[in-house]
Amino acid sequence: KQYRYKQRPVKRQIIDISNYVRQERFCFPEEPPKSFANHGKEADLYTSWFIKHYEIADTGYKNLYPIAELAAQGILIEGKLLNQEFDAQQMGDELKCCKSDEEIKRCAARLYSAESFLYKLLSQTLINEGMSKIETLGPLCHLLNANMYCDVSDKEQIVYRGENLTDGILEEYKKSY
Repeated sequence: KQYRYKQRPVKRQIIDISNYVRQERFCFPEEPPKSFANHGKEADLYTSWFIKHYEIADTGYKNLYPIAELAAQGILIEGKLLNQEFDAQQMGDELKCCKSDEEIKRCAARLYSAESFLYKLLSQTLINEGMSKIETLGPLCHLLNANMYCDVSDKEQIVYRGENLTDGILEEYKKSY
């Protein structure tokens, strides 16, 4: 403590503010496989899983722990397939440790939002309508859906997304509305 007025070296860096948005987080290199005109259709992966597991899924977004268990198992299976077993185990354990429904919903959203294999896999699966992952990713979709649509009147939700779109994609989107 006798040297508290001694000046310490500071590393100074110039930061390029255009790099603030993690572009790879939101952008996929390929063009969207389907038109924006199909926006009224529900997500097939989630709907199919919900119908198949109606007895545990139709709880009005209450008693979500059994679904959180299934989601944790699915994350672990997908993590093993992608050689991301350690991360998958951490995510699954975090989801299993949640006690309340509200905590489970927030945890699912946080896991999906984190920089990991999970958001890439789930986004790619939903974009390509990959039904082969219905058993592993369906429960997580249910938890994310619960987080989005439960108690919507009580809170305001804002979604931010950074994206570089081509003129063709923008025109197709404008024509669909």
